Amino acid sequence: MSGVSALLSLGIPFALHEGFSFSPETAVALGLGAAFVVNFLMAKLFVFQRKGSTKTQLGRYMFVSFIFRSGEYLSFLFVHGLFGVQYMVANASILFLSFCLKFFAYKLFVFRLRQKELQPV
Repeated sequence: MSGVSALLSLGIPFALHEGFSFSPETAVALGLGAAFVVNFLMAKLFVFQRKGSTKTQLGRYMFVSFIFRSGEYLSFLFVHGLFGVQYMVANASILFLSFCLKFFAYKLFVFRLRQKELQPV
């Protein structure tokens, strides 16, 4: 999952900025947006393999992702804009730190199963 996410979160900004002259800010925002959709499906189906309510999990995922993606993007703007760190170095560093923190947020909040969801039907 992290390979696909990295490809989207880092590859899209690189391709858009280097190949199509998008600003780093726009390119990173589009890469993060593309990773959002793919990451939910990959996390639900392959990482946590949860059979619970997709609607509930998607709601939690959207909430957590909004918080994390907003933090990632604001951190990127801060590190790249204020300190002048090269955009790919800033983006990769921030995404790595966020990846480590997100795993626990997903495991403990997004894809947790309530007791009634564990009951056989």
